[in-house]
Amino acid sequence: MPLKLKTEAARLLSKSGLPTLKSVIHQRQVVADTFGQGETVVTSPHPA
Repeated sequence: MPLKLKTEAARLLSKSGLPTLKSVIHQRQVVADTFGQGETVVTSPHPA
């Protein structure tokens, strides 16, 4: 199910006209950890 959700989200975002990145973060734990640490995925010192 996560793959389908990721694919559908990417498809809808590409149609939105908003700029999107081509890279995908497959390890969602990095995303979850950044919120608790007051960081963003981009500024986190831990590699994605």
